Amino acid sequence: MKWLFGLEAVAPVDTLMVHDDDKNIANIICAITMERYNPEQMRQHLYGKAEKLFRAKAKLVKIFGKYYYKSMEEAEFKQKFNRFFHIEGQSLQNEQELADYLAKEQCIRDPYDQVQYKFIFIQNYMNNESVIVLKCHQCMADALGIINILMNLQDKQSEGQLALGKSWSIIQRLIIAAIKPYEAIVVACKLAKMEKQKNAIHQGKFPQGIKHAAFSKSYSINEFERIACGKSINLNQFVTDVLTQTLRQYMELKNDKKTKSIRIAQQCIIRPLQRIRFFGSSSRISNNQRGLRHAPFKQAIRFAASITFQNNFT
Repeated sequence: MKWLFGLEAVAPVDTLMVHDDDKNIANIICAITMERYNPEQMRQHLYGKAEKLFRAKAKLVKIFGKYYYKSMEEAEFKQKFNRFFHIEGQSLQNEQELADYLAKEQCIRDPYDQVQYKFIFIQNYMNNESVIVLKCHQCMADALGIINILMNLQDKQSEGQLALGKSWSIIQRLIIAAIKPYEAIVVACKLAKMEKQKNAIHQGKFPQGIKHAAFSKSYSINEFERIACGKSINLNQFVTDVLTQTLRQYMELKNDKKTKSIRIAQQCIIRPLQRIRFFGSSSRISNNQRGLRHAPFKQAIRFAASITFQNNFT
């Protein structure tokens, strides 16, 4: 289909989201605040980047009951440009108004005949600030679609940041091919035992208000850096492990047996141990470094255990 008609299939899992959009509007939305900018200049910059990407200029088409991405012609893309690079005229005064705006926008399903994402520019926000809102449908997530768009909107990019950009040896490819069927069976069995999740959005009301998480804004990153550097681990790795343990502890607090059965806490102890190199030569791993694989996991447990949980999740 791709070579003959220029169509790219939507992933099967995401196709379910597209079919069921009336009951489950699977939109992803985020907002970035920054210094006040010129929205027209920003919009033209993003237009110049997006027109070079297939997924960034492709609409959804339905053929024989299946959805495909179809690239729009230049004239059509330019004509519909204002629909998904939208400048919002209203002003937002505080975080509460921004949260309510995002919640309302997330519940709106954009049409299929345009790209499955939208940039919304809010020029007037709080004290001389502006907001850029990125909204996209769940089907954009297949094949790292969202990450590819965000990376290609930057002037500088590195393919090494993408998981798909990593090179694998022949032995690694054989191992992956061998364990894929087993992993698929395990995941299928787990999903079969789970209860169907209920949609929290489709209740006739728009969700409103700010979501309160376990971490406060007052937390300083300096404490993370101090512990991470002291244990010779990556800062992002440490924060990921802390978040994993935090979610795990929150599940136990809410007695969420269904989600807890996934055991997401195990993902932070299967990370491979990387050998440390000095000036291009591989150094010998000392006894203190042998436990590095589990060091972030143990530190995360201690740190997460020190957090006082409150029922702030809504």
